[in-house]
Amino acid sequence: MPKNIKSNQELEVPFHKKMSNAVAVFIENSDGITVASNNGKILRNPPEHLVKVEHDFAPGIYLRRMLMQENTIVLSAIHKRKHAWFLLEGEITLINGEEHVTHKAPHFHISDAGEQRIIYANKKSVFQNVFKNPNDTTDLDELEEYHYALTNEEFKEYINNKEIDD
Repeated sequence: MPKNIKSNQELEVPFHKKMSNAVAVFIENSDGITVASNNGKILRNPPEHLVKVEHDFAPGIYLRRMLMQENTIVLSAIHKRKHAWFLLEGEITLINGEEHVTHKAPHFHISDAGEQRIIYANKKSVFQNVFKNPNDTTDLDELEEYHYALTNEEFKEYINNKEIDD
């Protein structure tokens, strides 16, 4: 009996699995000089020669800004909620699923819940996320728990248990 041959579509690896693999490779190869990681957690204080992360707060709003050096790559966590982001300076290539898009500043975008992205800085860039902050907290642990899932399983659990008004 002949063997069934799978189509290319059946062989395609889903983006979330590719991202999980990429994160694992980055963690394994982290040297703090060319690759930085926080063992699968949010990296708040990366080496400034790669990326500088700044946090600001306004009533009901949490602002997370990345100052990315040219040729820097950032792998994001999975975003739990829809939010806005701005490219204030520079040029980036964003990979989100199978989409590869280059943006030049100034640029504004709305990201949907569940998005995870690879950001490559083609030039020195300033990338600004704008998140809601319903409790006006300045506790980064609380904000990161509220806005990010670190794995696809964690995101699925969040979706299955989230409140209607969330």
